[in-house]
Amino acid sequence: TITPAGPFCENASAVNLTGASPGGTWSGTGITNTSTGTFNPSVAGPGTWTITYTIAGACGTTSTTDITVNPLPVVSFTGDVLSGCVPVTTTFTNTTAGTGTANWFIDGVNMSASTTTFTNTFNTPGCFDITLQITSAAGCTNTATQNDMVCAYAYPVADFSYSPTDATVLNSTV
Repeated sequence: TITPAGPFCENASAVNLTGASPGGTWSGTGITNTSTGTFNPSVAGPGTWTITYTIAGACGTTSTTDITVNPLPVVSFTGDVLSGCVPVTTTFTNTTAGTGTANWFIDGVNMSASTTTFTNTFNTPGCFDITLQITSAAGCTNTATQNDMVCAYAYPVADFSYSPTDATVLNSTV
């Protein structure tokens, strides 16, 4: 008998599977060590994989179990206004396929939990990294970051200087 395992996300750490009787040999997609039963979801990849545990000998037996590896969401998003003079108001739209929960980050700071859109006003000059983190319905999490996606510029300060500063009516050229 094999102790049930999974489901896993494709970026999960490797795990050692266990059987009721020790000393068997493991085989199947994602098995990276046939004697310890190490199953690596990133090696297996997304899908449902049949794993076999075989105990050799006259009283030997074979048992199988299915292990599911869920894919990571492929995160994508857009923004409508990506630059301008402060304040810059941008609406970001989650274009990730499938369902799940979303968290939006600006320069690494969690700003909002919204699955479809997120609007932010940038009131200070600078360029800002935008990150969207998606957790799929299966519990797998992935992120995408667009560095310097939004740039807000300060208004220019109009000013001038002149020389010489001691101009007169008779010497009026500056």
